[in-house]
Amino acid sequence: EKKLEKSKEGEHYAHRESCFGRFSRSFRLPDELPENKIKADYKNGVLTVTVPRLKPIETKEIEVTIS
Repeated sequence: EKKLEKSKEGEHYAHRESCFGRFSRSFRLPDELPENKIKADYKNGVLTVTVPRLKPIETKEIEVTIS
């Protein structure tokens, strides 16, 4: 949940603004990731998600001749 409150006061006025609302964020992970090794920690309002790295895909180099 998001909470934002702003306040401004001048000599002849006072301005207060409040915003409240929910938000969500999602993303896709590769199917090859082992689910039991994904970890999440929520501390002081910060969510930390730790995802193990996959082995890099081996690439193959080929030579292309241009005429």
